[in-house]
Amino acid sequence: MATTRAGHRRPARQRWQAAPDAPDTDLATTELTLARALVERGRPRDRERARALIEAARTRLRAAGDDGMDALAELERWVAQHGAALQSPVAAPVARRR
Repeated sequence: MATTRAGHRRPARQRWQAAPDAPDTDLATTELTLARALVERGRPRDRERARALIEAARTRLRAAGDDGMDALAELERWVAQHGAALQSPVAAPVARRR
């Protein structure tokens, strides 16, 4: 978390969302970095958030055209390598009590 001028802390995502003049490629790179961190943390509840960040990054990079091609290729390589970690866990069957 970063500290604002007034001394208040706020997450990085809120900082860059408040910066409308930031290049889409920078925002997408930040989204991918956050998604990677969530996947590396390994918590099942973070998978949905990571998937949403990846989709947002993918959308931004596609919209950026030629400026986003390299970053989009990196994103797609990472998803190809780590896609299984992004899948929702399969719920184990619940044993019935007798």
